[in-house]
Amino acid sequence: MTLGLKWFVMDSLQSYIQENELVSAVDFYYEKLKETKGKVLELGQNQLHLLPLFIARGLKMEGVIESETGKKDCYEKCTEGSQSPKLLQAMLPNFKTASLYEAVILPFGVVSSKSRRVDAIKIVKNSYDHLKESGIFIVDLFLQSEFSVMQAENLVLEKNDNLFVGESKLVKLDLIEQKATYTLSIEHWKEGQNPYKESKVQTYTWFGIKEFKLILERIGFSSVTVYADYSSSNNDISEGKVFTFLAQK
Repeated sequence: MTLGLKWFVMDSLQSYIQENELVSAVDFYYEKLKETKGKVLELGQNQLHLLPLFIARGLKMEGVIESETGKKDCYEKCTEGSQSPKLLQAMLPNFKTASLYEAVILPFGVVSSKSRRVDAIKIVKNSYDHLKESGIFIVDLFLQSEFSVMQAENLVLEKNDNLFVGESKLVKLDLIEQKATYTLSIEHWKEGQNPYKESKVQTYTWFGIKEFKLILERIGFSSVTVYADYSSSNNDISEGKVFTFLAQK
């Protein structure tokens, strides 16, 4: 994966992400879930990236997503493969379903993209409440790596006739609350034309690795294992950019 998870909130990048950024994550998640016999629930903010892929591989997938557009996109992808998954549009901190699940997955930094720390923790607790006994929870997060206000990062992605030019700028940093606010902008050029521009202000909440592990354990999870960059080896995670926690209820 070459694109940082903070860019996953941008609607204009979703097609690029789906086609180019998910290979290592798909392989990692599928390896952890392939023996699952019961239902798996994917949680998402603006997209459910894994559900259409895994339901096509025979997993019993359901989804909860905050975005109405994302729900529609996911359903259309699944119906192309003659699948009709159960999808719920709801806010992740307080969604309710009638089922309990053998696994709940929260990939691609969704928990980090919540501006309120309490909401991020509520999502984790809600995931715990929707698991069967001995069920597993898999969640990704990323650490804050920029600490100079007005620090900017440029992004250039090119694929076929598509050119994406972007900028992220850190505009506010709260070290006490562990929050970072960015302005994010993307211009999507196709065949020399500029059909789409997107910009937003996005606040992220970050957790330390040991801190988040402690949160999981206090909620009630056990056997917490941490992986870096979608590698199945957990020997050395010190150089990681994406951290995946696998915990058991």
